[in-house]
Amino acid sequence: MKEEIRKNIENSDVLEKLYQSDKSTFKNMFFEIYPEISHVVGAKFWKSRLEYSQRDSAKIKLINKDFFSLVISFIVTYVFIKLPTIFSFGEVWQELFYQRNIPIIVFAGLIVYSILNGQKLAKKNLLIILTSLLIITYINLLPINESSSTNLIYIFSPLLFWGLYGMWVINFDFKNLSKRFEYIKYNADLIVLGALIAISGGIFSGITIALFSTLGLEIETFYGEYVIIPGVVSAPILAVFILKIIPNLTRKIVPIIANIFSPLVLVTLVIFSISTIVSTNNPFNDREFLLIFNIVIIGVMALIVFSISGIFKNQKYTFNKRILFLLSSITLIINVVALFAIIYRLDRFGITPNRIVVLGSNILIFINLFQMMIALYKSCFRKKQEFQIETVIAKYLPVYLLWICFVVFVLPVLFRFA
Repeated sequence: MKEEIRKNIENSDVLEKLYQSDKSTFKNMFFEIYPEISHVVGAKFWKSRLEYSQRDSAKIKLINKDFFSLVISFIVTYVFIKLPTIFSFGEVWQELFYQRNIPIIVFAGLIVYSILNGQKLAKKNLLIILTSLLIITYINLLPINESSSTNLIYIFSPLLFWGLYGMWVINFDFKNLSKRFEYIKYNADLIVLGALIAISGGIFSGITIALFSTLGLEIETFYGEYVIIPGVVSAPILAVFILKIIPNLTRKIVPIIANIFSPLVLVTLVIFSISTIVSTNNPFNDREFLLIFNIVIIGVMALIVFSISGIFKNQKYTFNKRILFLLSSITLIINVVALFAIIYRLDRFGITPNRIVVLGSNILIFINLFQMMIALYKSCFRKKQEFQIETVIAKYLPVYLLWICFVVFVLPVLFRFA
């Protein structure tokens, strides 16, 4: 076949017949003699065609490998989630197991998926695994009694594992601020995709339960225990798999959604702020009102972060930047009110773990919001000013991680796990 290829290199009909007769041999023979015929235009065309088919083949193999990794990760996650059933935990211990270990199980599934996909287990990665095991041990040795400080551990431990997974993803390249912010945008993509998976899963579950109910079979308990719970825990792994196969699937959706909702949220915040002034309810005396204040602050911060993307640096997006500047300004005012309310409640009702955490979190958010507002102001109103909000957000991430570590490890000890 080698000679046939050489003689007919400019005869596309003959080469096509040779190729179709034995594709594998044709490829091998062609690349052996290519250095001799590389000057021929037809040879360059066939080289591009054969290399393209090789890339497709390699991509299919990679997808198959990723799918295998996904299935194994699902199995590992499912085994972990069913441990209470396997070892016949009592109802109290079963509830306690899920309360303490759901974030750990999700994190373990993601790490297993990463390892199976060929990520090398360097010393740094092993350090993350060892640290995770120590945290797991600490959380599962907590006192059984319900208390404010232990409940805070359950709330903040998912954020701690989120930080550890971030270190894994950026490969401990802490100095690279762009990698830090890429991890934030990656999480935004995961949230959007996760929401779509959740909606699809909810519709499928509703249809499944309804179909079986028409047959007189009530499968809600069985379906919830063996499908819904494992499915919810496995959803983040599925989202990571989809984004790996189709990296840009949601990359443009997140900023578009965020930029659509930014003006709506701005109008809502203005109306809410005016209503607060005339309302009899206030965050100083109403605990639930203060909680809503804090949820609003965190939600708006997330909206601002998700609105930032690579295309956002373009000057034609000045309107969006100004919306976000106004949004950050109003949220900063709400944050100041929340801070005064927390200090007032501390003075009147005393110090508790919850109040300390809310106060500390609000102070950190206030500083970060102020930095973001300044960066947005410079970007909006100083033409020559370089767009720096991504840097501001990326630089502040370690501060949040240190605060999370304080809440999980130090605060409960100070309050003797009360």
